[in-house]
Amino acid sequence: MQTRGQFLTTEFLFVTATFCLLLIIILTSFSDIQRVIDFESMDKKSYNFAFNTSEILVNSKGVPTNWQDLDLTNVKVMGLAKTNNELDVNKLQKFLDYNLQYSAVKDKFGLGQYNLYISFIDATNGNQLYEFGVFPSNSSAISTVIRYCVLNQNPLKIIVKVWK
Repeated sequence: MQTRGQFLTTEFLFVTATFCLLLIIILTSFSDIQRVIDFESMDKKSYNFAFNTSEILVNSKGVPTNWQDLDLTNVKVMGLAKTNNELDVNKLQKFLDYNLQYSAVKDKFGLGQYNLYISFIDATNGNQLYEFGVFPSNSSAISTVIRYCVLNQNPLKIIVKVWK
């Protein structure tokens, strides 16, 4: 007697279980890949914010160029440059004075929901001279840009950190 066309239950269960397991693995992998893509795009956005902020600080005189003499509401761009890569000490001091108005300054850089921390370090000895913003305490996705410039004929290292 032939057993053609008969279906063994154990074989069916084994194939079904294997198929379900493979399907779960594939779906989990796609989910992980999507999370990595989302993280990289968020990281790229925060890096762009950090780079643009550092570029404005070091290479822009600000808009208007005498913004340090005006009320913060009349300032469009807060550049610190006297010339490219040379900072104006008066603009830097006024910028540091605005630390109490952190949110308003952050908005001038167009950061939105992102946070900002800027450290000004003497490039010759590594001592921190000034800081602005909120130090990132426990964020895992911090974008950092380091720029070098001159302040009062001394080399200065500026570290700009942006995170969400």
